Amino acid sequence: MTSRRWAGRIRVWLAALFLVLALLPSGALAAPCDGAVYGTGGDGVWLRAAPSLDADRLVLLGEGTPFTLLEGPKRNGGDLFWARIEVDGQDGWMVAEYLLMNGSPPPMNTVPTTDSAPPPTVQPVAAPAGLQPGGWAQVTGTFPADGLRLRAAASPAETLLAILPEGSTLQLVEGPIVGTNGDPWYRVNAAGQDGWVDSIYLVATAAPPTAAPTPQPADLGPGGWAQVTGTYPADGLRLRTGASPTETLLQVLAEGSKVQIVGGPRLGDNGDLWYHVNADGTQGWVDGIYLVATSAPVVAAPVPATGAGAKLVKAALAQVGKKYAWSGVGPDVFDCSGLVWYAARAALGVDLPRIAADQAFAGVHVDRDQLAPGDLVFFANTYAPGITHVGVYIGGNRWVTAQDEQTGVVVLTLDIPYWKARYAGARRIT
Repeated sequence: MTSRRWAGRIRVWLAALFLVLALLPSGALAAPCDGAVYGTGGDGVWLRAAPSLDADRLVLLGEGTPFTLLEGPKRNGGDLFWARIEVDGQDGWMVAEYLLMNGSPPPMNTVPTTDSAPPPTVQPVAAPAGLQPGGWAQVTGTFPADGLRLRAAASPAETLLAILPEGSTLQLVEGPIVGTNGDPWYRVNAAGQDGWVDSIYLVATAAPPTAAPTPQPADLGPGGWAQVTGTYPADGLRLRTGASPTETLLQVLAEGSKVQIVGGPRLGDNGDLWYHVNADGTQGWVDGIYLVATSAPVVAAPVPATGAGAKLVKAALAQVGKKYAWSGVGPDVFDCSGLVWYAARAALGVDLPRIAADQAFAGVHVDRDQLAPGDLVFFANTYAPGITHVGVYIGGNRWVTAQDEQTGVVVLTLDIPYWKARYAGARRIT
């Protein structure tokens, strides 16, 4: 590794160390003041209703999210410091370790003065040779970070757009300009996504060869059905947000799964033809070389619902198509347990507990082979250990749920591999 890359890393490590040391002593920053979420590695940090890891999660704040500090940091009976902040009108608490205040953070228990010493000046580093707008570059030297961060602007504190794997090829669009860390940054295009990267992790390279398009599988047209095949040893086909292997992964479709073609084909950046498909309610793009034409799946006719079960099913189905939002309880947005809570209250006048783990104790247990419309079906270990997801069974092996931000409220089948593997039981409240 070159001395230039070491110098760049040392500056980032020292900046992170300075931030941690500035926040460790007890006390409070002068509030209100502005800052941004920093140091989460692109994973973000939860805004919570109170200064505790057990408090309700309000919203996930992405790396670089701007905020206004209202109170803290302060310790709340444990090892963590907490700060009360405001984000887009939302008031809550976050772990203070991930605060980056605008300018140099003032010392704890003090009020910043106008004659405070200015932050040290960062000397810019020369850009690697051969990097010119319009040219191409390859990502290198990112270990152990496992990839280069693509950001919304030329700063490590800006919003994280994507992580470009080691060895990725990208095209330079604009630059260099000196980033906030003193390194030269370039605006680049990486598999169709535009953003800024730190050039100390780039080396000039030749333009990638244009791959000949893969022949289109026969009979794969919009409205038709296809089956996933030939994915071994990858154990499934990746469903992504765009026609590229570097786009965000939505889910893995098991070998043998059936999907409906929505659009395409489109030439992906790997030279293959990609298709826009619907996989049991989740839409995304897949590489067409792993698809073969097939017939539509046979779905069992739903068992007619009666009485209270029918009312609950009707109330839940009326929300299909509405958006998903964490902690949403209707009438316009829902999370999974919020949908069940809303439907039970509207249809039956029943006040269920608010979260899925508590709803799993309502009513009486029902065996899988005895499911009836209106039963609540539960799933475990989705984003955390234990009961974490719930929906309303509507008959015919189908259920309705607020699945996620990409799909909102949808109807799914219990045989989808992801949900089948996480099925945890059912309760009858009618």
